[in-house]
Amino acid sequence: MASFLDLGIKASYIKSIKELGISNPSEIQELTIPILLKGKTDFIGLAQTGTGKTAAFGLPLLQHIDASSDNIQTLILSPTRELVQQIKKQLFKFTKYGEEKIFIEAVFGGEKIDKEDFDDSVSILIGDKKLSISNKIASNLYIKAHTGQ
Repeated sequence: MASFLDLGIKASYIKSIKELGISNPSEIQELTIPILLKGKTDFIGLAQTGTGKTAAFGLPLLQHIDASSDNIQTLILSPTRELVQQIKKQLFKFTKYGEEKIFIEAVFGGEKIDKEDFDDSVSILIGDKKLSISNKIASNLYIKAHTGQ
């Protein structure tokens, strides 16, 4: 079994997850983390509840964030408000010992969201299935995801 360090996770994130009682990667984490650390890709990972899926995608995601950027760099969509809150809480906990502050915002259904609704420091936006973002934000995220710019 590989360690989180073997998988390429930064020491600051390892310190945070150890504090959360996670010492060894689960199967989904061991399979997912190396793929997502290599670069941008579409990925579907299936695993049972409680196996560490949020860490499996969240730790590589956090390592790819440029905290100095004033753009939303990642959009995470979740089926429920409760899961949005859970993902935000976990990602926040993972960043406890990070060298740079990564700001995460959660938004919930129904209301149209525009870039002006957020501080320029927000890097990760998490929303539920009812989230409706402006075409400007959606286009920006799409272009960045596919061109790296």
